[in-house]
Amino acid sequence: MPKNATAPADPAAPPTDAMVDDATTADAGPLDALASKAAETLDGAMELARGLPEAVDRAAGTTGRALGDAQRTVQGGSDAALLAGASLTAGLALGLLVGRVPRLVVAVTLVPAAVLAMALVDRRSERPVGGGILLN
Repeated sequence: MPKNATAPADPAAPPTDAMVDDATTADAGPLDALASKAAETLDGAMELARGLPEAVDRAAGTTGRALGDAQRTVQGGSDAALLAGASLTAGLALGLLVGRVPRLVVAVTLVPAAVLAMALVDRRSERPVGGGILLN
């Protein structure tokens, strides 16, 4: 074999440091970009998860206050206002049902009608049916 000819690489020989550095450098661009984007996304998700308990607490407090206000309004309304509200919302739900709106929307529309009707029935009966259905 001539002196300037290189011997074929032994397939079983482990890669040299130069070979590993060359391979790492060649793959570093796209892999580094992907790794940094994944780390960035994970950091954003972690930050969002850290703020979630406070957001849920605020939402629960606001919802509780709104339901309390709604219950006081319903209890303070006259019989005629309760009857008119129940009739109006039941009519709206019936119109939505006839208009082929999905049943879930119709069911959600019936909730205020049920609350108002139960409050009206509670006033007229000796034994209350709904008795503070919104909040106890």
